[in-house]
Amino acid sequence: MYLGHREDSIPVTQDDLTLLYASSDQFPLNYLGVDPSMVAVVWLDVDAVQSGPNAVASFSQVDFTTTSITTLSLPGHPGALGFVGKSAGSSVLASCQYGDYSSSEGTVSWTGTGSLLLAGTGGAITVSDLGGGPDGWVFSQPRLQPDGSWVVTVESGVPATDTISSVTASPGSIVDDGVSASVITATVLDGSDQPAGGVTVNWSTTLGNLSVTSSVTGSDGHATTTLTDSGVPGTATVTATITGSSQSATVIITDGAVSGHIKVMGARRSNSYYYHQANSCSLVAMDSVSLQPVECQWRYDGEVEIQRGYRFTDTSPGKLLSVVPLNGSPARLLNPGNIAGNGYDNVSETSFAARMDGG
Repeated sequence: MYLGHREDSIPVTQDDLTLLYASSDQFPLNYLGVDPSMVAVVWLDVDAVQSGPNAVASFSQVDFTTTSITTLSLPGHPGALGFVGKSAGSSVLASCQYGDYSSSEGTVSWTGTGSLLLAGTGGAITVSDLGGGPDGWVFSQPRLQPDGSWVVTVESGVPATDTISSVTASPGSIVDDGVSASVITATVLDGSDQPAGGVTVNWSTTLGNLSVTSSVTGSDGHATTTLTDSGVPGTATVTATITGSSQSATVIITDGAVSGHIKVMGARRSNSYYYHQANSCSLVAMDSVSLQPVECQWRYDGEVEIQRGYRFTDTSPGKLLSVVPLNGSPARLLNPGNIAGNGYDNVSETSFAARMDGG
């Protein structure tokens, strides 16, 4: 427990340290006496609003002694980073464990360790980052204080965090039919650009319905949700969000059935796939919603003659057939009949073939 933790430099002579801490919930646990003409204390100041990691425990040896100390710096409560000799050539290595401080519980969850080198130059104190600290941490050079101590602050002290690198939709378009669906996948990377597992991704959409509004990334850094239509066509923007990062993908939702658009009912029978080859089939144009007949212009590809009516006798099923509604709705182009064969009731061996769209 670190609630009430405090580290002070006392520039006065006091035999009874408890007299300096009158509060009943604070009392000295340890003290260290140094000669300020030989050794300088270097404080580490962690911003009170610093995002985690926001606690540093420094382990170092006091210069010119065999005494080792462990100190603690918390948000708004500077701790002694180390004690280094003021003379040129003096140096102290500080091993700095860092972690996340909980102000409500007074505990620290330690996450890693870095190193700093404190050095005396004969007139100033310098600090060198030897690595191992959180990504994004930059330590300032020590600043001299009126009492002769030095202060180091953590600048740009927001460590690299998890980010959403991409959000994809597969497929990128669905039909407003209550069945079609698009799988939305978010990829989350950590500060080292590696897949981040165990991260909760929150989902939202501007259109349609999501199967889940939050999901957790796996070891591959992927989290998914599924988008289905809500009965309204348009463009859905699906957004994935984690702390400090968000990305979106769009899905086009098309109308599965629009009043006024036509569907052509019937079959285009090839003249050579069964013994009824002489019979022609009838085609009917209907509204895709009301299923009422729609008057159209019917024309075979490559021919000039146009027939007008609700239905059409398909005498040349081997040709492309253009169907143009007279109500102005989109036209339809029907492919030729694509099955051919020699089937007959009294023939024991038959064969059939399908013609591809490309011929």
